Formats: sequence, C-alpha cells, structure tokens
Amino acid sequence: MPQFLYGIGLLAAAALLVWIDRSPSDVANQVSLLMLLIGAGLLGIAAPRWAWLSALLLGACLAAAHAVYLMAGIALPYGMSPTGWAGPATLLILIIPAGCAAYLGAGAAVLIRRRQHARALS
Repeated sequence: MPQFLYGIGLLAAAALLVWIDRSPSDVANQVSLLMLLIGAGLLGIAAPRWAWLSALLLGACLAAAHAVYLMAGIALPYGMSPTGWAGPATLLILIIPAGCAAYLGAGAAVLIRRRQHARALS
C-alpha cells in the first residue's frame, strides 16, 4: 500500500475518531472505542508492517485532542473525569486496545496472504 494512501487513511480515522468523541450522546464513548478498534484493525490489515504506527497515532489522538481542548479552553459537551491534565493523560491507555486491534488486523492480513500463496502453489 502506498504511503500516501496509508497516511490519508490514518488521518481520516483519527479525524472521525475525534469527531465522534465530540458528540454529546450518551454512547459517544463506546462508539469512539468501536471506531478506534475498527480503524486500527483496518489499517493493520492494509499495512501490517505499519501496525505500530496506527496503534500509536490512533491510540493517542483522543489524548492529544483533549490536551488541545484543555490548552485552548474549549469546553467539551460532557464532563471529563478526571478533570485537568489527568484527563488527557488517562486517555493514553487507549494505545493498548488500538495496538491489539492493529496487530490482530496485521495477523489477519498475514494469514490471508499465506492462504492465497498456498492456493497459488497448488
């Protein structure tokens, strides 16, 4: 996969994730986690060697967005818990599920390619 297309996919996934997180809906947090897992997994499938990059960037994008909101004084449509700088810092834990999803996607891509290679040989 060309680097440019991977970068566009990564940027689109991060933008969608931040956009969903800004929703005042009661289920926005769960939908954000679902989109994080889907985005990281699909990017892991698309470029298995770069699974670490999608895990790191998608896992940290909400923490970065909340840090920017805090610095700029932008109010969120919901109360952040914990408040202050601890809020964005605790969101860095999302790197773990993003990493799991990205590497599961990368593993699926490897298995698919092995199966296709085995079919081509037989």
